[in-house]
Amino acid sequence: MADSSVIPLSDTAILSDNSNDSSSTIVWIGMSISFTGTFFSALGLALQRLSHKRNNELPLCEQKPAWRQWLNLLGVLALFGGALFALTSYGMAPGSLLNCMAAMTLVFNMILAPALCGEVVFAKDVWVNGIVIVGTVVAVVFGPHREVEFTESELMALFDTVRFAVYFSVLVVILLCMFCLWLVLLYDIDNRQQRQSYCINSSCGLLCCFTKWTPLTRSRLLRISYPVLAGLIGGNTSTYAKAFIELCETTSINGENQFVYGGTYFILLITVLSVTLQLAFLNHGLKRFEALFVVPVYQCCFMLSGIMGSMFYFNEVEQLSALQIGMFSLGVCISTVGILLHSTRRESNVDDALGDLSGLDSLKLKVDDNDEEDVTFHCELNP
Repeated sequence: MADSSVIPLSDTAILSDNSNDSSSTIVWIGMSISFTGTFFSALGLALQRLSHKRNNELPLCEQKPAWRQWLNLLGVLALFGGALFALTSYGMAPGSLLNCMAAMTLVFNMILAPALCGEVVFAKDVWVNGIVIVGTVVAVVFGPHREVEFTESELMALFDTVRFAVYFSVLVVILLCMFCLWLVLLYDIDNRQQRQSYCINSSCGLLCCFTKWTPLTRSRLLRISYPVLAGLIGGNTSTYAKAFIELCETTSINGENQFVYGGTYFILLITVLSVTLQLAFLNHGLKRFEALFVVPVYQCCFMLSGIMGSMFYFNEVEQLSALQIGMFSLGVCISTVGILLHSTRRESNVDDALGDLSGLDSLKLKVDDNDEEDVTFHCELNP
């Protein structure tokens, strides 16, 4: 292979070009299917939030785990339906283009969250969603409009490219940092819910650093860590899922069985692992915090991660001219700004994770320095 950064198309590759009306129609059909999938995804998220809300209102002895809440299961089913629509569209249009459609979930969420969950929609939510729509339209119009079918050998070769190695390394570092932040904050807040005093060994600098922040600050950081982790993982799930769908299409349409190769099952495995982690973080985030915050941040990270994954893995950027790259990037930036503005909405229950600590006027920490090596922090609650 002369250039590891560019994978040549096979003779049997199927191209969807704007100059060909029939092929262009297939791309737009794929976009329409993806649009339908975003509705089911938003419906599933709203149903899950409603289920957690109703369950939390029950007495503690009557509360049920997530897998026994029928509304939550219905939400999972809706998410599964949305995923099926998304998987179908992956074989019809470029991944970076389809990931832009993920932002449209916010529009459906703005309608469904108040209708099902009773959450309040402000005027800001309306015009911010308008910004998201404008950005999505610009990105879709100027994005890549050519779809390529790959074989297993070509897809496995894409993992060896320099561009993907750089992208994946940066992604892993970000995920590890976010995971450590989430783990420490979750441990800290859950311990505060269970008791009014806790011990932290003075040698643990990271935990000691977080204890200097106010409970509200730590709760806000935890609030954002769930959707960020779910979105970053979810965006890559879409990339690997698209790769698997490409293998299925090559097998069924071209008659070249790709399931005799180990790489096919490797791609399937990482897809399943990614979607499992994605749903786990997203579900727990919705359980603790409101959907009108979690969903925008999740969709922002999902969209950016999915676009970058498609651009670096499938090398879709080579399809674009300089003007298209600029306008596509502008559209993505507009959508991202709209999503981030959406996430700054009023924090009606940001303190949910703090439990009894959320209503405190002040929190004082006293250091018990009887033992120089083992420092104990005591929380005094002032009504």
